[in-house]
Amino acid sequence: MEIKKFSYDQLTQLSNKDSMYILSPEKLKDFFQWDMELASFKELIETKAKHKLDRITLTKVLKEQYSSFPDNTLQLELIEQLKDENCFTVTTAHQPSALTGPLYYVFKIASVINLSKQLKQKFPDYKFIPCFVTGGEDHDFEEIDHLSVFGNELTWENHSWNGGSVGQINLDGLDTLLDQLCGKLGVKSYGSTWIKNRVYPLLTKAKNYSEFARMLTHVLFGMQGLLVISMDDAQLKSKFSPIIKKEIFERPSEKLIQDTQDRLSKLGWKAQAHARNINFFYRTENSRSRIVFEDEKYQTADYSTSWTEEELEKEITDYPGSFSPNVVMRPLFQESILPNLAYIGGGGEIAYWLERKSQFEHFNVPFPMLIRRNSALIVPHNLEKKLNKTNLGFEHFFSHPDSLVKSYLASIGEDAYTLNTQKSGLDELMEEAIKKAKTADPTLENFARAEVTKMQKSIETIEKKINKAIKRTEEVELNRLSKIQEKLFPDNGLQERKENIFQFINVYGIELLVKLIEELNPLDRSFTVFFMQTQDLQSQEQKK
Repeated sequence: MEIKKFSYDQLTQLSNKDSMYILSPEKLKDFFQWDMELASFKELIETKAKHKLDRITLTKVLKEQYSSFPDNTLQLELIEQLKDENCFTVTTAHQPSALTGPLYYVFKIASVINLSKQLKQKFPDYKFIPCFVTGGEDHDFEEIDHLSVFGNELTWENHSWNGGSVGQINLDGLDTLLDQLCGKLGVKSYGSTWIKNRVYPLLTKAKNYSEFARMLTHVLFGMQGLLVISMDDAQLKSKFSPIIKKEIFERPSEKLIQDTQDRLSKLGWKAQAHARNINFFYRTENSRSRIVFEDEKYQTADYSTSWTEEELEKEITDYPGSFSPNVVMRPLFQESILPNLAYIGGGGEIAYWLERKSQFEHFNVPFPMLIRRNSALIVPHNLEKKLNKTNLGFEHFFSHPDSLVKSYLASIGEDAYTLNTQKSGLDELMEEAIKKAKTADPTLENFARAEVTKMQKSIETIEKKINKAIKRTEEVELNRLSKIQEKLFPDNGLQERKENIFQFINVYGIELLVKLIEELNPLDRSFTVFFMQTQDLQSQEQKK
C-alpha cells in the first residue's frame, strides 16, 4: 500500500464552505471556539472539566446498552473509566446507515480513533475514549435503507416500518440485504465469509435496528477501543430534561441560530438547519411529530396530542424518552451528557455546528472543538495499473471531466490541437495592416479592425474543428481516462459518498480498517489517497 497526501484546494468535488473551514478557518473564527490543533486541547480539557456531568448515569446506561454485545470485555472496561473525572471522549456521529452505508461512515470512525490515540500520547495523565454516537430517532427510512457496492445500489426492503423512529424498527428483510451483499462480493469470497461469520449472527442478537447497527460498528471497530452509543435513552434524556423544558417553554434557540445564520450569510453561507419555534418531536411507538405552540396551547403538528403547559411539563418529567431532539438540539443533547472534547464531522455537519456557538453559550454548555473529518480515496490495485499507463499525473483526475480532457490534449502537445502560434503571427500581421490602412485613410481603421475580427473568428472555427478531429482520433484514450475518473470520482463526486467499505474489505481484508486508523489523522488537513498494491491483495489470497 502506498499513501499519498494532496491539498484540499486541488479537489473540485468540495463545496466552497467546506473548503473554507479546512483551508481558511480564520474567516470563520467568530463561529467556533477552539483552533484545530493538538495544543488547544490543554485549555479545552480544563474548560470541560469544570462542566459537571452525571457520569454514574452515563456509565449505567452504557453498560446496559453493551450487555448483549459480543466480545464486550474491553468496552465494559472503558465504560468503567468514564466514571473518572480525568476521562474524556472524542466523538463522531451518524445515522445507522444500511451496513455502514457510504465510506465516510468508516472514515469518521477511523479519524476519531486516530485522534484519541494522539491525545493519549500528548496528555498521559488523562484518559481519552473514541465514541461513535449512532442516530436512530429520525423517521426518514429512505435515508438509511440502501448502500452501493461496485456501483450497484442495494436496497433494504422492510415493509413493517410504520413511520416511527428508524432505530426502533425490526430487522425484517435485513437478512435478504446481507444475502444481496454477499452475492455481489462473491458467495465464497473473503468478504462474504467474514460477513457470514461475524454479521449474520447479529440478526438474532439485536432486538431492533438501532442495536444491530451499533453491534455491527462494534464488530468492525470494537478491538480498537471504540464505544458505540445510542443517545435514545430515557435515563439520558432525564438528565437533559431541564434543557428540554427551557427550550420548549422559553424557545430561545430559534432567534439565536437565525442571528448566527444571518452573520454567516455575509460570508456566502446558506442556512444549514431550519431552527423552529420549538425544536423537539413528541414520539410514540408509531409516530414522531413536531411539537408546536399554537393558539396558546402545546400540541403535536399532526394534532394527535395536546397539553397545557403544566401537563406538558409533567409529561417531560415523567416520560423524557418521548421527547426527541431535532437537528438543532441534538448537538446540545450530546454535549450535555458526554465528557466530550471534540466533534469530528463532515463538511455539512461542521456547517450546522458553526451555527450553534451562541446557543451553547445560552445553555451554559461547553462548545467542543470542531474538526472536519478526513476525506480519503481508496484506489484498487487494478485501477492503479490503469492509472500508471496514462501519461497524466494523478492530480489531474481531481478536476472536472472537461478539464481532464484539456489536460490530456495538452499532454500530447499544445501545437497538435491549437493555433496559438498562428493566431499570434496573425495578430502581429493584422496590426501592421491596420496601421497602414489608418495612415492611408483614417476612415479605413474601423473597416480594417472589423475584417481582422472576422479572420480571428475564422481561425477559432478552424481550431475547434481541429480539436474535434483530434478528439475523434484520441477517442479510445479519452474514453479510457473518463472511465478511470468515473471509478475514482463517481458522478464527479467523492468516492466516500458512494461506495461501501465491504467491497474493499472483500479484497484487502479487515486489516484495512487498522491502516485507515493509522493514516486518517483529522488534524492533518490533507486528502489521503490509498493506492492498494499487489502485496495487499496477495496477503488476502493467502488467507483465503
